[in-house]
Amino acid sequence: MAVNFDHLIPKRHYMGLDLGKQESYAALSLLAPEMRYARRRYLWEREEEYEAEHRKQRPELELAPSDERAPRPVFKARQVERIPLGSRFHEVAGYIAAMLASPKLKDSEVELVIDASGVGSAVAEILEEAGVRYFEWVSITSGRSEGSSGRFTTVPKNDLISTVEVAFQRREIPIPRHLSYAPELVKELEGFRQEETAAGNLVYRKKSGAYDDLIISLALALRAGRRGERSGPPPDESLVDTGKGLPFRGLRDDELFTINGPVF
Repeated sequence: MAVNFDHLIPKRHYMGLDLGKQESYAALSLLAPEMRYARRRYLWEREEEYEAEHRKQRPELELAPSDERAPRPVFKARQVERIPLGSRFHEVAGYIAAMLASPKLKDSEVELVIDASGVGSAVAEILEEAGVRYFEWVSITSGRSEGSSGRFTTVPKNDLISTVEVAFQRREIPIPRHLSYAPELVKELEGFRQEETAAGNLVYRKKSGAYDDLIISLALALRAGRRGERSGPPPDESLVDTGKGLPFRGLRDDELFTINGPVF
């Protein structure tokens, strides 16, 4: 008889929030570990704990270390949305606080990453006053490496976008069709281009007049998720398999996210 242990699996969610300035949207994305992955992860963790305890109790035994790697995280998008233009920061903060206190999330571990590039640290205080705490405060830069500046973590935009690009090609973030802003997200993804600068650096650019709020919020949620699932650094794009028979085709030089077959 099959044993159902889903109730033992810790509930985890990962949220990314892009705080738009006055003329742009604020957007949020909420990810959760996909259940089949979560089950494999739970069993892997229990096996690792058992092996560690066995080594502790029988140190005289020369046991070969386990070479089984943690399952590769797969996330399911639970929510992707834009917050109406003109929303005040305290209204956004109240909305996020209400989400975290909702029945869906109040019993879950939620990791939150917020981009506040250009809006100042005062917004952090507004969020904290609304009851939103324990979040990573990110400032997105055009640089090439992560750093820190006060309470901010400075993160290159290239790193965020490339992580999403690879995750989509590896089918690590299914986007259900029923999500309200799924079509807008796909439009944003297909509107990004990779260009080479005069200095020989590759950068990601969006089409003129296009938005990128949803993809940034998704990238931030993915950043939280990879850290929360302890999966190590973002995958290298060179690891993406473009062999035949896979549900996506090779990309042309001017494409990033155009995929054959079902996108969702």
